Amino acid sequence: MELKKIIHTLRHLKASQIVHQVKDRLYTPRLQMLSSPKVEKTPILAEPLSKPRCYEGNGWFTFINLRDQFTGWEDRRNGNLWAFNLNYMDWLNQDGLPSSDATEWTDRYIAGMQDNVTGNDPYPTALRCMNWMRLFSLHPEIKKAGWDDALYSQCRLLEKRLEYKLLANHLLEELFALFQAAIYFRDERLYATASKGLSRELDEQLLSDGAHYEQSPMYHCILLDRLLDCYNYGIHNPVFAGQSAFVSMLEKKARLMLGHLSSITYRDGSIPLMNDGAYHIGPSSAELFAYARRLGIADWPQLHLGASGFRKLDNSRMELIATVGAITATYQPGHSHADFLSYELRIDGRPFIVDTGTSTYDKGPRRNYERSTRAHNTVTVDGQDSCEVWSGFRVGRRPHVEITQDTPSELCAFHDGFGKSHKHSRRFILSPGMLTVEDSLGGTSPGVSHIHFSEGTEVNIIDGNTIDTTYAVLHLEGASEVHLKRETYSTEYNINKQCQVAEVEFIQSLTYIIELK
Repeated sequence: MELKKIIHTLRHLKASQIVHQVKDRLYTPRLQMLSSPKVEKTPILAEPLSKPRCYEGNGWFTFINLRDQFTGWEDRRNGNLWAFNLNYMDWLNQDGLPSSDATEWTDRYIAGMQDNVTGNDPYPTALRCMNWMRLFSLHPEIKKAGWDDALYSQCRLLEKRLEYKLLANHLLEELFALFQAAIYFRDERLYATASKGLSRELDEQLLSDGAHYEQSPMYHCILLDRLLDCYNYGIHNPVFAGQSAFVSMLEKKARLMLGHLSSITYRDGSIPLMNDGAYHIGPSSAELFAYARRLGIADWPQLHLGASGFRKLDNSRMELIATVGAITATYQPGHSHADFLSYELRIDGRPFIVDTGTSTYDKGPRRNYERSTRAHNTVTVDGQDSCEVWSGFRVGRRPHVEITQDTPSELCAFHDGFGKSHKHSRRFILSPGMLTVEDSLGGTSPGVSHIHFSEGTEVNIIDGNTIDTTYAVLHLEGASEVHLKRETYSTEYNINKQCQVAEVEFIQSLTYIIELK
């Protein structure tokens, strides 16, 4: 079974990923200190988005809701993601940070940068370089001798270590960093690499409905912010031949991403937490829309949800977002969950049926649970996951998913993740004051429908076919057993909220009607 899982995982990889995995294991370039090209003119960057406050002074930082004091750049006591956030150095650009702190920490990083394995990883390098360029561009008065050399040395290391072994959002972020570095240093070589790479990757990674192909609304927001930063640099700093056409391409891609974000954002301005997702990691939809307008991008279309596999049904009181598509980033599904045919539901603007969300990237039981099928508002058969999620960021076996009906009030799809003879089909029907969810299973194995209610929602089983809650009554048809259990879900990293989960057992078919109070 372990061998089959590995084979199912590897067969989706691109050949180039395997080649670069081998190359990176055989040879890893080290940081070398170089002299930078002379910066003739500080690049202009107009009103970028503010960064969240993570540094409170005296060496105390809060990342992913974990507060701790600095003990070194490679401190992993709070997990890899905490250490990465420290090395991103976003906090150099937080509002109100004294220039003396920005100077001290930049010097401090440079002093130990050559031996910092965590910091010299390509992804933290890319984010840190973008943060340094922003700091140096907006506050050139604090820049010290040698800082540009340190920045350029990191950019050249990044150029040698672009993550073709991973691709997806990591490679896109790294190319964004090289584009900004090309503008900052007026470097033709970096511009050629970045413009060619971004043209290719944006074409591949943005789906026809404007979504980023890793199907995480959170990462969509993060990458849109970075794309708008590149557009910001591009329109205010004409440097290279052909740059105008390239910047026009960036604007076109930004409009696509804005259009998708408009379509998937709830009326309260929040996004669904499907696949890997948490609040307060990327900027909000409102912040991104305002940033785009400041840059002169306006009137983007609200795109019909299509290739991303997300669908939205809504009326005056209810908003439902469902995930009814296959994994689209087939060769990099690290942020995918086994959540096929799952959904979130809001009633009168309040979360009612919620996604379990993402509280951690650390490998272990919690990460495994949050990616599992039972952690989502969908059906399991014999306790199986609908796709083979494993090892924190891997996916082996995965299903065929097909949409059979797609209208503003009715949605139907099926998948074969439990085997060809156990296809799961689900229909959503939205009408005034009511949502109907119909499930059918092939075969005779029992299924379990999992329904996760939001924190604070009172849930009571009245009898075998009625669940009474604070905001609605669920009428069940076809249930053989109904159980309530306590669980937790997360809207932010490392914060768990208490909730109740209904587990509804059935054979072959189940219908539940959510009737609003």
